[in-house]
Amino acid sequence: MIAFILLIHEDDEIFTSQNKIWYRWLQHAILNCAPTIDEICQKIKDDFSIISFNYDRSLEFFLKEKLKPKIYQSIKKKIIYPYGSLNSDLTQRNEEYGAIKKIYDNYLYSLSNKANSFEAIGDLFLNENSFLKQIAQNIRVVGERQNEVCKDQFEKAKEYVGKSHKLYLLGFGFIKENCEKLGFKEFSKNIRNLLYSSTHATMAGEYWYRNSVKLGEFSPISYTNFDNKSKVNDEFKSQFSLLLIKNNDGNFNSLYKLSTRGVYNALEGDFDLFL
Repeated sequence: MIAFILLIHEDDEIFTSQNKIWYRWLQHAILNCAPTIDEICQKIKDDFSIISFNYDRSLEFFLKEKLKPKIYQSIKKKIIYPYGSLNSDLTQRNEEYGAIKKIYDNYLYSLSNKANSFEAIGDLFLNENSFLKQIAQNIRVVGERQNEVCKDQFEKAKEYVGKSHKLYLLGFGFIKENCEKLGFKEFSKNIRNLLYSSTHATMAGEYWYRNSVKLGEFSPISYTNFDNKSKVNDEFKSQFSLLLIKNNDGNFNSLYKLSTRGVYNALEGDFDLFL
């Protein structure tokens, strides 16, 4: 059902210039990270990855449409879907973005009995031999037993997080199970060790860490929490506690940026997205 609902809502018209789609900020960051295509591709290879908990195809469709083919192919290799996605199987079938929606709309329009439309469409798409049944096998939800593909994707995602010096957590729900699988606490430890090593891990370094790190000077984490939900903030602090250090006056020096707005507005005004 998840696959069915997502596919019948694919609509490339939402990517018009009038709509506030946060993917535009990602496109801007990619195209401005280096002066040439080859350098952009190298930057993506060395320093960038996307871990998406969404199943839909909109991100890859947008990037494919807006980026040069060489850049898109470079970034496609660095997109990870820990719980699977609809992309791979539909790409192999050459199903265009929005194709299922068109079939759905045409079939719905042709039905004479509108009251039974959803049931009839369900029979059309969700019968035992439907390809939607097949691609649905490749996606999982939180708490569900993972297949080998999902396990591999989580391992790769954890590896990328561990090597990172900067995280953008956009629309992330901070479900504890996902946080632990991604290794956020290990990331915090790595960043703290990096800061200490840069000051030779001396007493002076400890003093600098506690007193000189101000919000905005160095922010290895930027995250959104729409409406500032306490549950999200509490789990964030639990996962990244090593980066919340009290200074001598009892206040916290923060190595993160928080936006309580939607992702588009957050990237527009609260923190910059850059590679």
